[in-house]
Amino acid sequence: MHLSEIEQRIVVSESGCWEWNGAHIPSGYGSVRYNGKNRVVHKLMYELRIGKVPNGLQLDHLCRNRGCCNPAHLEPVSQRVNLIRGDGFSGKNARKDRCPNGHEYDLVNKHGWRDCSVCKRAKRRRHYEAHSIATKPQASKRTHCPQGHEYSAENTYVYPRTGYRKCITCRDMQKRTFDSHRRAMLLGGERE
Repeated sequence: MHLSEIEQRIVVSESGCWEWNGAHIPSGYGSVRYNGKNRVVHKLMYELRIGKVPNGLQLDHLCRNRGCCNPAHLEPVSQRVNLIRGDGFSGKNARKDRCPNGHEYDLVNKHGWRDCSVCKRAKRRRHYEAHSIATKPQASKRTHCPQGHEYSAENTYVYPRTGYRKCITCRDMQKRTFDSHRRAMLLGGERE
């Protein structure tokens, strides 16, 4: 198909969109055979009127009309920007500024996902409450640790958030064992 034939299949709408009045691919973009190759019409018209699309960029329809091939309605952008501007799930979620409970997103986690500090704090609180000693009465009835040391005021550390008890005697013994193993590893490594 020649350029003059392509232009005859374009209908200009009131919004300024150049509606393609020919074949469309399943995603909604106009399709045409030009110089022996199947091409999407919007990209072809952009290349004919403005120039080649820079490497690594895609054409974004500013009018949000996939059937439009008006080069003035197209902008070369990265794939990420194109997705964020779009009407798909990723674009809709990227534009959200509040969590499902209505709190403002004010944190970014280690994966780069947005988080809400209010909901995160509430989730942490629920976790600690579910695992605290108050919810496990059988644990609070114990008078001695598994090694037989008494849970007295001087020998017991209570974790403030969870309410778990730890035997200080056992903790000190674990620390001494760990330190002696570490010292032996360091001394053994220096001899070689």
